[in-house]
Amino acid sequence: MNSFIICITKFRPLHGSSYTPTPKHIADKVCTVRVRNEDQKCFVWSVLASLCPASDNVNKLYKYLPYEQTLNTTNLNFPLALKDIFKFEFLKPSISVNVLSLDDNDFCIEYCSPERNRPHQVNVLLLSQGDKKHYVCIINIPRMVGNRTKHEHATFVCNGCLHPFSSKDILDRHTPECMRNPPQAVKYPDPYDCTLKFQAHKKNNSVFHFISSVILYLSCPLQTTMTITEQQDSSTNTEFAVLRATA
Repeated sequence: MNSFIICITKFRPLHGSSYTPTPKHIADKVCTVRVRNEDQKCFVWSVLASLCPASDNVNKLYKYLPYEQTLNTTNLNFPLALKDIFKFEFLKPSISVNVLSLDDNDFCIEYCSPERNRPHQVNVLLLSQGDKKHYVCIINIPRMVGNRTKHEHATFVCNGCLHPFSSKDILDRHTPECMRNPPQAVKYPDPYDCTLKFQAHKKNNSVFHFISSVILYLSCPLQTTMTITEQQDSSTNTEFAVLRATA
């Protein structure tokens, strides 16, 4: 061995931390609550904003401080990483948490709780700004993903695929089937460019075709009987026709 190279990089796990502004296209929908905190507990404040909604000044931290002790955060490290959310659910059996993130102008499911039947379903949005991450409470997920349907009335959104349904009965029938698969967000095609086209022409396998034909001019009496029989070549598995003329 003449030499070796060691590459070292800093690992930055995906988690939420201090305050980060909400993008305008999300804020305009009035579907989230971003608590203005200076500590690393934005996950806690987002959960409390969902469980204990304030009637006014919903972004103020003091509105949720009285309820902080209602959540069991024993042995949890903040800012809370995505991989540790299941620990929070274990400490609080009545709450299930689902986490979404932004993918351009669409959404990505970062964590979907397997506990779908708990009485309190909490949805949070994980925002990113450089190295900063921030959890934001989602108070109206149908409004947030409303661009996924043309339905003009209230919708019911599946947390496993973010598909909006027109009634809760349809969602209840869909949920057991959706739970059988990993979480996945359905992405719809561009309505102005939704024609499926094959473009990888270089990946085609070359197939040679040839056409052969034989034209016969037969000179025979009018009483000649023409018979055509079909035969098959076993070596090439091809069929061909044999023309016979008998007087």
